[in-house]
Amino acid sequence: MEIRCSTAGALAVGLWWCVPGLLLSPFVFWQSPAAGFLFVLGWCGSAILTCRVRLGSLLGRLRAGELSVSRGVLFQTTRRMPTRFISGVTRVETPLLRRLHASLVVVHSPAGTLLLPGLDADDARRLESALTGGRL
Repeated sequence: MEIRCSTAGALAVGLWWCVPGLLLSPFVFWQSPAAGFLFVLGWCGSAILTCRVRLGSLLGRLRAGELSVSRGVLFQTTRRMPTRFISGVTRVETPLLRRLHASLVVVHSPAGTLLLPGLDADDARRLESALTGGRL
């Protein structure tokens, strides 16, 4: 089973990354309205572009006994997690993610937590079912 981040899911994560810039923007608007507008435009544009590129490289594979997730544009990293050590799976759907038909999946194990943001909702349900003992 292969899992990829959907473009709508990457857009949702990018929109969430716009929130800190919008919270910081009054301090820049205080200097001048033009600088504040350029700051918000630059922040939101770079957040959405970065999330689309970074999450576009996410590839997860669920094989017999192992969940491996690789991501990265310039430096690719791979994280492998044996399925026998997975202690829980949480699927999160915010109203924005639900509208864009995407989900956030959090995989818990004693060694750490693995976040899989922006997955297609159907892929997230299948992954959750497979990792919690269901069938593919």
